[in-house]
Amino acid sequence: MTGHAARLLKAVGALVALLAVVVGVPVLMAVLHLVPDSLPSLDEVGAVLTSRDNGQLTGLVLAAGVWVCWALFTAATVAEIVAFARARPVPALPGLGLFQRPAAALVTA
Repeated sequence: MTGHAARLLKAVGALVALLAVVVGVPVLMAVLHLVPDSLPSLDEVGAVLTSRDNGQLTGLVLAAGVWVCWALFTAATVAEIVAFARARPVPALPGLGLFQRPAAALVTA
């Protein structure tokens, strides 16, 4: 395989991975009915935390974690794409290093 073909294959793979995360995760969450339609009230939160857990709380916490991670990765990806398009280095985003490094690797691939 030539160097050009290898670079092209790497870029296509990175694009597929980016699309899988940025577009695929919300689609999957919607299919699984894990898209919140509103924020819970404090009374609802209190009721869930003080009642016996039937697994619902675990599911809610995991779904919230997925949404937060997706939002942070997507924000880091947007920052990387903007910096790449402007041909400037992306500033280090405080607290997003965990998400910024993989996003940078995929955007620059």
